[in-house]
Amino acid sequence: MAIRQLVAWILLALAVISCQFCGFANGEFCQKVNTTEGVGLPYIPPSYQTRIEMNILTKNQTYEFQEWFDGYLGNVRIRRYQKNGEIDDYIYNNATREIYVIFNDLVCLVINMTGKTDLDLLFGVDGRLLPSSALMLRFSKEFGMEYRNRSIVRGITVDYWYSCQTWKERKAVFEVHWYFSASSWNTPYDVNLPVRAEVIGEAGDVSNPRKFHMIYDFVSFRDVLMAENTIFDTPTGVYCEDRMQVQKPPELPAVMSYTQEMLVHDPALEMVQYGNVYYDGSQFLVKYQFRDPNGDTKPPFYNPGSMTVIQDFTTGISYFIDDLIGNCTDKPISNDFFDTEDPPIKDRPGWDIIELRSPKDLFRIDETYQFTGKRVVRGIPIHRYISLRKDYEIKGRPGMNFTFEYEMLDPRVSEVVLGKNKINQGKNIPVQLRITNYNTLGQIDDPTFNYQEVYNFYNFDTQVEPDAEKDFDQLQPYDLDVTQCYSKAERKNILIRFLNGGIYDKYVKGSQNLFIRRATKVLANADLGFVNPIRFQRVRLDYDDVFIYLIFTLLDGPHPYAQFNRLTGPNRYIESAEQTANVASELDCLRRCNSFLMPPCNSVAFCPGSKSGSNCLLSSSFKKDTENPDKTHQCSVLIRPVSVIRPDALELSLETAFDLLVTYVDSSLFRVPMEKVAPETGNIDIVNITALDIEQFEVRPNVDLALTGRHLFQFEVTKSAGMPPTRAMLDALSVDDCAEACLGNADFECKSFTYCYSLGQCLLNDASPREQPDKVVQRGLCNLYDKTELGLFTKEPGLSRLIDVHKDLQLVDTERECAAACVGSSPSKPCRSFDICDFGEGLKKFCYLSASHKSDDSVKSEPNLNCTHYSRSFTTDFKQQFKVSQPDLSAYTATFSDLNLDYCSRRCVEDYGEKCNGFYYCEPYNGNEVRSTCSIRVPGVALVTKPSGSSGVPSCAYYSREYDTDGSIWIERNDSVNPGDTIGLSAVATVLAVLGILLVSILVGMGFIGIYLYCKNRPLQMEEPEVQFSR
Repeated sequence: MAIRQLVAWILLALAVISCQFCGFANGEFCQKVNTTEGVGLPYIPPSYQTRIEMNILTKNQTYEFQEWFDGYLGNVRIRRYQKNGEIDDYIYNNATREIYVIFNDLVCLVINMTGKTDLDLLFGVDGRLLPSSALMLRFSKEFGMEYRNRSIVRGITVDYWYSCQTWKERKAVFEVHWYFSASSWNTPYDVNLPVRAEVIGEAGDVSNPRKFHMIYDFVSFRDVLMAENTIFDTPTGVYCEDRMQVQKPPELPAVMSYTQEMLVHDPALEMVQYGNVYYDGSQFLVKYQFRDPNGDTKPPFYNPGSMTVIQDFTTGISYFIDDLIGNCTDKPISNDFFDTEDPPIKDRPGWDIIELRSPKDLFRIDETYQFTGKRVVRGIPIHRYISLRKDYEIKGRPGMNFTFEYEMLDPRVSEVVLGKNKINQGKNIPVQLRITNYNTLGQIDDPTFNYQEVYNFYNFDTQVEPDAEKDFDQLQPYDLDVTQCYSKAERKNILIRFLNGGIYDKYVKGSQNLFIRRATKVLANADLGFVNPIRFQRVRLDYDDVFIYLIFTLLDGPHPYAQFNRLTGPNRYIESAEQTANVASELDCLRRCNSFLMPPCNSVAFCPGSKSGSNCLLSSSFKKDTENPDKTHQCSVLIRPVSVIRPDALELSLETAFDLLVTYVDSSLFRVPMEKVAPETGNIDIVNITALDIEQFEVRPNVDLALTGRHLFQFEVTKSAGMPPTRAMLDALSVDDCAEACLGNADFECKSFTYCYSLGQCLLNDASPREQPDKVVQRGLCNLYDKTELGLFTKEPGLSRLIDVHKDLQLVDTERECAAACVGSSPSKPCRSFDICDFGEGLKKFCYLSASHKSDDSVKSEPNLNCTHYSRSFTTDFKQQFKVSQPDLSAYTATFSDLNLDYCSRRCVEDYGEKCNGFYYCEPYNGNEVRSTCSIRVPGVALVTKPSGSSGVPSCAYYSREYDTDGSIWIERNDSVNPGDTIGLSAVATVLAVLGILLVSILVGMGFIGIYLYCKNRPLQMEEPEVQFSR
C-alpha cells in the first residue's frame, strides 16, 4: 500500500482505540469522589514496563499492547500486536518532542509534537504531554481515588480503588475501577502491582448517549526497564525520513587502516569474508588484501589464494599481486572497486574520469545520516547513525533502496590499536556497518529477496596525515611492494652509505622507521624529478661500526599500457588534438603522451593509415564517444582513467634517475635530518646525516628467506645479530652456501658465521658466541649462526635408551657440551649416543656417553621425564643423489643384506671410515623374497648410473657422503684401492694424500692471508666484485 494510505490507517486505528468514548460530557453518569484519607495510594514507579490486554466489551474486541515508560528521561514506547503477526510501534522522543510511528519494523512516520495531534490522546493527560507515570495510568490524587475494599481478581488478592473522571479533550465521563495487588500478596517486586483497570462510561448527548466498557489487564508488570533506554531507539534498519538532525556523523581521517569482516546474508548466499584495507588519501594510495571465493575462475591469476590490490591514483595504475605465488600484473584503474568513483564533470560533458573516493565517500557518509541513539555492539559502546541510500546496488538488483547503519565508537572510549601510533579517542572510529535492502512503499518487491551485509571493523588505525616528523608505523609507499610487476631489467638494487661513528646509536637507534621515511622523502623530492615515491621499494636499513647502509630497489617509470584504457568499437577518434606526431608504434605514441606536460595529455589516438601525415594524436580531453571523421582507416584510442596528479612533472627513466641520484649523493646534497632530545635538559640536538657514496649491486636476497637449508641444521641462529671481528668475508652467497663455506673452511676452524640477507654477505668467524658472548652485536638485517654438534644427533625427549649398557658419566651445563664430548670421543672409546638428564635448576646436568646406538637390537629404552636421548644420525652424513633401476653392483664386494637405511649409513662410516665415499641402498621388494641390500662405495669403484637390463632389484638409491664424523665437509677419496679391502689406505697412498692436502692447505691459506691483509683496517663492505654470483 502507498505510504500515505498506510500512515492514515495507523492514525485512524489509534484514534479508534484511544477514543472509544468520544462525544459530549454527561455529568449525571458519575460524580467525582474525594481521595480516601489514611490509606496510602499504591506506589507507581517512575519507570516501568508491562504487557496489557485490552478488552472492549461493547465491541467484542481484544487488543494486546506492550508499554515501556521512562519517567526520568520522559520517553515512552507503546507496541500494538495485530493479526498476521503485524506490529505497530509508537515511540515518543522527549529530547526532540517527536513521535515515531513504525509499521512492521519497516516504515517510519515522524510526527512533530510541538503542535496538537490526535496522538496527544496516547501520550498526554489533560493537555500535558507525557506527565508522570501515575498520571499516565490515571491513578493520582488529583483524580479523586476512593478506597473501596479488598477483592479477588484473576485469583489475586487485590485492593480495590474507585475514581470518577472526565476527559476534557473528548468530553466524556467514566468510572475507573483500579485493582492493585494487596500487601499480603507476594510479588517479585517491592511494590503493589497493577492487576486490572476497568473503565465504564458514556459519551454523547443526553438523548442518545453512547456507552463504553473496557477492561485492561496488566501482565508482567516490572518496576525497571529490562532493555534500558535502547528500547526507545528506532529498530535496526528503520529510517525515519523527516527526523530531526541532532548529531552529525563524525568526520573520517585522510589516512586509515583496518581489518574488515564482511557477512553477507542473501537467499542464495551465506558468506563471511575478511580483508585488510590501507587508505591514504593524502598520497592517493589504497591497498586492499582479500580472497575471492571464485578466484580460481577469474583473471588475472585463476587461483583461489588471497590477492593484494594496490591502487595508485597518482599514475592511474592498479597492481594485482598474487599472494600465493607472488605474480604481479598492472593495469589501468577501473571503477569496479570500492575506493573508486565516477565524479560528475558538469563543464565537460562526455568526459570519463575515475577518482579516489574521499574518506566520507568511501564509507558513503554524508548529511543524510540521522543519529538514532547509543547502544552496545560487540560489547563496545557506540553511537548509531542511519541513512537511506540510493547510490548503492548489487548485481542483478538495480533500483533498490538500502539503509546504511553505522555504529561509531563512543567518543569517550579509548582505542588502542596495534603498533606504536598514539592511543585514539574514539571520535572517528566505525565499529560496524549494516546494509539492508529497503522499500519505501512498505513492502519488498520480491518477497523471496532479503539481502543484508554486515561489516565489522577491527584495529581501526587513524592518522590525519603520514607525519614525516614523527615515528609512526603508518603504511608508506615503499611498503606497497610492487617489485614483481617489473622485470629485472626494470629495477636497480642500490646501496647508499653514511658514515656511522656513533651516529646510529645516538640518532637512529629506536627510530629506524623514521630514518627510512625521511630518507625516502629525500629520494622522492620533486627537485630530483621523481613524481611517485612508490618507485622506491624494499627499503631497508642496516649498520655496522663504520657505516649506516640504506638499501632499496629503484623501479623504472610506470608501464605506459598500464596507464591507459583502450576503447573498443570501430571508428574511434579523439577531439581537439593539441599535438600531433608521426611515430613508429602505438607504444611510442603513449610515451609521447607521457612526455606532453602542458596541458597534460590524457588521451591518445594512434591512426596508422592516417592521410594527414601524423599518426599520433594527443589531447587533454577525457571524452570517449567521438567518431572518426575519416572512416577509411582505423584508429586505436586510449584514455587515462584518472586525472594526472602532477601534470608539471615527468617520471624519469631508470638510468636517468640513477645517474641523477649518483650526482645528488656525490654533491653531498643527500642529507637525512634526525634529532635527539636530551633527557636532562629537554634540548633538541639536530644533525643532518649526509650520504657518503652510492653504488648499484646485483644480488638482492630476500630478507625473509626461510632459515633452513642443506647445511644449516648444524647451526643455531640468532636473528638480527653479528659477531666481529671477521676472519674471512665472502660476497654474493646464499645463506646455505655460507654454512657450507664455514663447514668446509680449511684455513681455520670456523665456529660461527654472520649472514647479511640484504647484501648476500657471508662473514666467517673462528669464535663462538657461546665462548665470547660480549662480542655479539646487533645487526639490523643480519643473522648470527653458531655451529652446534647437536645437529648431528636425533633427539628423543622423555626417553632414556642407555639401560644395562656401558656408559660414561660426565657433568655438563648444556646439551651442546654433551654432544661435543660425544663427537670428540676417541676411536678406542667411540660414542654413538648419549642421555642428558636434568634433575633440577642450578644443578649440573648428567651426561651419559655410550658406544651403543638406537639401531642396535640390544639397546633397551624406557620413559624418563628427566632425560632426553640423542642418537648419532648417520644418515645426515649422506645425501641422496639419484636412483637407478637394476644397477650392476657386481664390483661392489662390500655388500650387506637386511640392513635399514640408518644401519647402512652407520656401517659405511664406522666400518670403512676414510674409505666410505657413499653407498647404494636397495629397498626390499616383492614381499620378503628379495631383501634390502647395502653396497659400500670405496675408493677406486666407479659410480653406476645406468640400469643393467638384467633381472635384479628394481631400484636402488645412491647416497654420497657429505660430512666427516666431526661434521666438516667430506672430501671424496679417489685412491685406487681394492674395493674388498677394509683395513685402510696403504702407506704410500697415505703419504701422497697427506702431501696433497698440505699443498692445498698452503695455497688456500695464502689466499686467505691476502684477503685478510687487503681487508685489514677497511670497512666491512668490500669493493664491488667483478664476477657477480647469484643463487
